[in-house]
Amino acid sequence: MAVAVSDRGASVPPCKCPTADLPPELLDEIIRHLRDDKRTLNACSLVARSWLPSSRRYLFTRFELRVDTFCHFFMFAADMVYAEVVSRYRHLLAFLSAHPDITSYVRELSIQTDFQFGLDSRPELVAIVCSILTHLTNLHILEVDSLIPHWDQLSWRFRKSVHDALQLPSLVEFHLSCESVSQSSLDALLSDAYSLKTFTLSRVSIREDDEAMCDGWEAMQHKAQLDALHLTLDRPRYDWFLEKHCPLDLCEVRELVIGVHLDRPDDLNAFHLVDALGASLEHLELDVSHSANSHDVSLPALDLSNTPNLRVLSLTNSHGPMLIEPDSWLVTFLSSLYWSKPLACVLSPGDIEPSPCAVEEVEISFEAHHLDTSKSWSSLEAALCVPALQALKRVYIVVMYDNFTRKTAMQFNPTFPALGSRGIAVHVTHRRATYH
Repeated sequence: MAVAVSDRGASVPPCKCPTADLPPELLDEIIRHLRDDKRTLNACSLVARSWLPSSRRYLFTRFELRVDTFCHFFMFAADMVYAEVVSRYRHLLAFLSAHPDITSYVRELSIQTDFQFGLDSRPELVAIVCSILTHLTNLHILEVDSLIPHWDQLSWRFRKSVHDALQLPSLVEFHLSCESVSQSSLDALLSDAYSLKTFTLSRVSIREDDEAMCDGWEAMQHKAQLDALHLTLDRPRYDWFLEKHCPLDLCEVRELVIGVHLDRPDDLNAFHLVDALGASLEHLELDVSHSANSHDVSLPALDLSNTPNLRVLSLTNSHGPMLIEPDSWLVTFLSSLYWSKPLACVLSPGDIEPSPCAVEEVEISFEAHHLDTSKSWSSLEAALCVPALQALKRVYIVVMYDNFTRKTAMQFNPTFPALGSRGIAVHVTHRRATYH
């Protein structure tokens, strides 16, 4: 790199940075492209005072709190590391208390807890985390991932803090992951979630209450009107979402994601929820990734007349083989799509009968590890040509890969001549797999 050195006696004009006077909308657009590069964002915040707000907006957008009490360490080491964790989060709390302008930029918060977070042995750490949550009053997304088997075993103070955060006018997404939660706890947790639009339950079993459980909260006064509902339950209780006392209003849900275990007949009751949501659904995703055996059980036939506004149908299997034989769950499910209700219209002579189904896009996602490029995809193509999919315009095949399967994924390029002759575009995309 060449470096120009001026003479000592020469006068050097003052340096002016024209980029510091960029229009705000142009500056925001530039920094937006750097939102995933924290190091560059930190450098941008030091360029000029006018660059500071835009840089902070992306620097402090998301906080992740890993609340690990290190119970797996030897006792003498666990106490020492735990003290360090408490000190670190205490400094974070002090920083947020001293800089309220910083807290206004935080839009996403992820909290991961371990097995001892809810026990009385760690009250100081619980108190600090709850105080941090209290300071973040502009949250849009809240994620809670707990390794404690039951939600009710978590600290009451922490559960109350999460409940209060759900009442923020800005909070529109809530993601909860744990092993078990009671119906009454869900009722109490989601009550008065005024602005909630997206609710996710993963790795959760909804338990019936043996007796009335009350955590001291008032009775529910408001139902959150959801736009999206994501359910990947371990032991499903889909009927809970349809009961009158459910604190969620599902009348206008447009996106529904359901995790289905093909080897569990009870999971197939999820289709009752699909029929109940009915006309509001625009995007339906069925995820069979966690099925132990997808050979013996097939999905029920889906009557598309119950979902007349369905535009996007997604089928995902990210942890198992993608079978495309005529008797596989994927082919049989697509082949069984039908429309039961007759069209309520009168056709004039020469008119073409319109397609009752509104599905325009089908997305099929699977893992590259189970990919066989030598197979013929004619069975899948035939299933996509069923009469119920007459309005189909696009097919997306998403191949998920990691560092070991990237080469295999990039070589995948199937052809679908029958779909091409109908003007249906087939897109093969590749996506790096995300493991939780």
